[in-house]
Amino acid sequence: MLFFHGREAYRRNSLLVLYNFYKNFLYVVPQFYFGFYSAFAGQPLYEQLIYQMYNITMTSLPILWYCVFDFQHKKDIDMQMDLPKSELKGYFMRNPLLYRVGIDGTCFSTWLFVKWLAYALTHACFIFFCGFWVLAQKGTHQSDGKDIGFWVCGMLVYGICIFVANSVLAYKHFTHYWIGTFFFFLCTSSYFVFFWLFSMSFKNEIGNLFAPTFAMRICWIVLFFIVISVYLAELSYASFKRLWKGEPRDEDEEEEELLSH
Repeated sequence: MLFFHGREAYRRNSLLVLYNFYKNFLYVVPQFYFGFYSAFAGQPLYEQLIYQMYNITMTSLPILWYCVFDFQHKKDIDMQMDLPKSELKGYFMRNPLLYRVGIDGTCFSTWLFVKWLAYALTHACFIFFCGFWVLAQKGTHQSDGKDIGFWVCGMLVYGICIFVANSVLAYKHFTHYWIGTFFFFLCTSSYFVFFWLFSMSFKNEIGNLFAPTFAMRICWIVLFFIVISVYLAELSYASFKRLWKGEPRDEDEEEEELLSH
């Protein structure tokens, strides 16, 4: 239990710390970028009530599931390796390289902390400026000729931050179960649910804003373009990292490499 769950708990909790800083920077920093548009007048970018629900409902369950149920190596090695049981006995004890993640700071270090913060700043910049440059142009209008408006841009940026935060975490998973996938879907879709409820219930800045927002094709195009771009960047970075460092392409290759030592 110590050698298997201890290593896995260290790996998962390291990502928990880094990811929590990442996802909070991701949706807060666009408000700083917006300051350059508003001359730092204190104008909020998001509706304040839905803004408070980001950590509570929209990005909470996926990271909790990850920290408990994600495993880099399966506990039942028989399921993934055609080796006699005599060779499987003490697999983790006989492969100390598995524990270099703690010694080398592979999962958590000052450099990784800074890298995740830079990661969040880059994603936030891409989300904000891509969304605003497309939607806040003078020549961009709704189908009825009305201006798209500032609050449409802000609430769409907020929604994209939720999609990106959850998709980045999904990419970090080693194991995927249906209930984990359901949590990703539930938390991500809760953005639409609460946006609709608040739009129908309150007569504030986003009153009756939900339907006009998602009736515009350009909003869906921006949302999917940014999410897919971030995901493709993740794939490209992971592939480049493997090629540069000569890392195994998958878990089976990693296990063969460890057993050869």
